Amino acid sequence: FDFQIRRNPARIVINPTVNFERDETVHVSCNNCFNDTNGNPFGQFTYSFHTTGNQAAKASVKAPKPALNVEKLMPPQFEILVNENPGPGNYFIHPHTTPSNSWVMILDSVCNVLYEEILVGMGTNFDFQRSGYPSYMDRYNNWWVVLDSAMAPTETISHQGDGQTDDHEFLMLENGNFVVAANDAQTIDMSVIVEGGSTEANVTGYIIQEMDDDQLLFTEWRSWDHFEITDYDSNLTLEAIDYVHGNAFDIDYDGNFLLSSRSLNEITKINRITTETIWRFGGTQNQFEISDQGFGGFSMQHDISALDNGNYMLFDNGNNHNPQRSRAVEYFIDEDLMQASRVWQFVHPDQLFAPSQGNAQRLPNGNTVLGYGTYNQLGGGRVTEVNAAGEIVFEFKMEPGHTTYRARKYDFATSTDTVVVIVPGCTDDTAVNFDPEANEDNGTCLHDLDEDGFYDEVDDCDDTNEDINPDGVEIPNDGIDQDCNGEDLVVGVAEESSFSFSIYPNPTDQFLSVSSSTPSLANYYVFDIEGRLLDSGKISIPHTFNFHDYSSGKYLLQLEINGRNYTNDFVIQHH
Repeated sequence: FDFQIRRNPARIVINPTVNFERDETVHVSCNNCFNDTNGNPFGQFTYSFHTTGNQAAKASVKAPKPALNVEKLMPPQFEILVNENPGPGNYFIHPHTTPSNSWVMILDSVCNVLYEEILVGMGTNFDFQRSGYPSYMDRYNNWWVVLDSAMAPTETISHQGDGQTDDHEFLMLENGNFVVAANDAQTIDMSVIVEGGSTEANVTGYIIQEMDDDQLLFTEWRSWDHFEITDYDSNLTLEAIDYVHGNAFDIDYDGNFLLSSRSLNEITKINRITTETIWRFGGTQNQFEISDQGFGGFSMQHDISALDNGNYMLFDNGNNHNPQRSRAVEYFIDEDLMQASRVWQFVHPDQLFAPSQGNAQRLPNGNTVLGYGTYNQLGGGRVTEVNAAGEIVFEFKMEPGHTTYRARKYDFATSTDTVVVIVPGCTDDTAVNFDPEANEDNGTCLHDLDEDGFYDEVDDCDDTNEDINPDGVEIPNDGIDQDCNGEDLVVGVAEESSFSFSIYPNPTDQFLSVSSSTPSLANYYVFDIEGRLLDSGKISIPHTFNFHDYSSGKYLLQLEINGRNYTNDFVIQHH
């Protein structure tokens, strides 16, 4: 091994050069193993630790990156329901739809878009860190992305070791340290813990790690060492058990961790240095006398935060309340008397209920922002800002089908102090489809250098010669492919005929059939006349397309077979 002496905080980092075995006891001892500045030896300590056992099986192949759904590229629209002098700042949200399209967005105080970027299947928990920079979770790559003030990625952070980096929470602290979490699935024989338990249950634990600015591990807390699986008051005979489901953490006034565990209905305070439990609030292991009239405590909560006044606030989803309703709730906790008292709450007058996700954020002016998570996804997610008296001062909803994991408000603008909206399109001013409003090239540029009406990127095999294009007249036996069908016309030489296909009816009002003398498997691509890709996939020829949802106009159908491309244009005419 080797070791380093680190600052902030002062500590010794031991880096093993050989990996530990699973289920192994490791002994560490030091006997005058350091020298002071005068060369005098010092340092004596001895301790042991034990590595974890069997890890649950994981897929070895990474899932494919979600495809862009061109029919759902437009970001959601917003409807303001209440506007009564809200507090200053801009809203950070991450609208998403089912199944995959999501955005990260910054809205001003009246829902004008200041920044937006589509992150297909990637962006979640878009937030502004106390270090002064935005961040979001890239779920495809399973890491957190830190942005600069111009919204450009500068760093990626993930946990260290087994498991998957958790996508619920991430902190980037003022001192440059990072706090991340991981879900740690292990195979456990639950039959020795509960009657009827699975002998090979997939049980997911939770890990919190703090790393310094060099991403060297400083602290690690593991649920396996501090929570019993039986603390989870649910069915423990299932094949898969998520007994913690950590979904938020924060730093308390004294520098220790606060953890929200949704499955346990619990908020836990954890010593940030020793990782020992300080107290447990809520759930089966609750240590407090709770004063919370009409509710009796919280259930399946999200978003714990330590407030500047010394109190604690969370978003109580309220799945176990009767009737079910969600709220923001603030508690005062007396750690000497072990009493927890509700001092403030907001229950929406419409009794809104968010089965999952959501947040509650206290603003500097005393207002509170609530994001209602998965409330009414079919009708559109809701974001509400209320004052200290519980009066709604601002509220908006998203168009149907959109929700946001959290909604937060910050006094933040990009470094340019101007609206930064990502507009994808062709940014090459030599292209026929150049978009002067685009500020991010999306690879759709089309060029027609010889001005023959065919595009180099689509079907023109020689864009420097106007006589060579799909409508070109083929000259036999000259070694030139004038009609861009993939080969020169050879006359007088017996050879196997090349592939060709026909489409009919053309024009069509809905259905377009593809046929060939040779049945084939093909990749297909549908382009509009500007060369924008509208659809793609695999087909078996013969095949019939349904273009009912397409507008009237001219389109291109390209087939790729055995590495060669074949193209026909067709016209849709709706009657």
